[in-house]
Amino acid sequence: MHPLVRQLARRAGVAAAVLALLATAGIASGVASGAAPGTAPAAATPGTSGFDLRPLQRGMRGAVVRAVQSSLRLAGYRLPVNGSFGPVTERAVRRFQHDRRLPVTGLVDARTAAELRQVIAVPKLPSSTGSDVRSRIVAIARSQLGQGEHPPGSNCTKFGPCEEWCADFATWVWRQAGVAGIGRIAWVPNLPAWGRSRGRWKPGYNNDPQPGDMVIFSGLHVGLVERVTAGTITIIAGNTSTNNVARRGPASPARGYAMGPAAISGYVSPVLVGGAAGATAVPLPRPTAAQMAAQDPQSRDPRLAAQER
Repeated sequence: MHPLVRQLARRAGVAAAVLALLATAGIASGVASGAAPGTAPAAATPGTSGFDLRPLQRGMRGAVVRAVQSSLRLAGYRLPVNGSFGPVTERAVRRFQHDRRLPVTGLVDARTAAELRQVIAVPKLPSSTGSDVRSRIVAIARSQLGQGEHPPGSNCTKFGPCEEWCADFATWVWRQAGVAGIGRIAWVPNLPAWGRSRGRWKPGYNNDPQPGDMVIFSGLHVGLVERVTAGTITIIAGNTSTNNVARRGPASPARGYAMGPAAISGYVSPVLVGGAAGATAVPLPRPTAAQMAAQDPQSRDPRLAAQER
């Protein structure tokens, strides 16, 4: 089997296992029903409420802790997946709870687990989906068409905190598709920086766009390339003027304003395109509130809504 196919199969298996473990009533009861911190979890008991006993908390270990860690990674939080609920895992849980406007306890209770399930859930992909990462990106992006803000106009989505969310959406899709090393990146200018440090940045509107690429609209907006035809591209993007995930195009890449709020400045590839294969990843700056508010201007322009479908 090709190494990439093997990697994607493993990632799909991990995601399925995470969802299965989080879906069981024993996500808390399996590790908490009499298990002391540092011991392996007991088996989950079907039909029990689980969370009525005790939630996952710092000091616990086992497969369910590992599943929660994997789930948090897929949600965009940086932490080790080692099966040990230590201080790093607790900080990630607290960040997740804060971002999702949940009570910030550091404990994985029923409400937190349900939110994790919702965040990482991806519908079953069509059987025609290819095994390569680009095919998976496109299929997962299509599966989210129409996914929007709850409530509308709030900027609150499954893809990240309540904020301008086009970059949250694009990086979420890449993670679910198995792109390595991509956490939740909220600010569009950080995406080309991430790509440059990893040999994946393709500057210029006509620089070989491919399905699965992120298309960058001059640091203001990002979408995902869905299709490429002779002289046109079609994209799928989040945080649109209809407050949901929508399709734009087909249109010429030279006409960025036909699909977004600015000209296309380049593309970030999910696979290596050359130049910096061994480069050290540079820490990305945290965007300010003003920077976040300035991106995605098309989400406030009703004139663009008619172009989305």
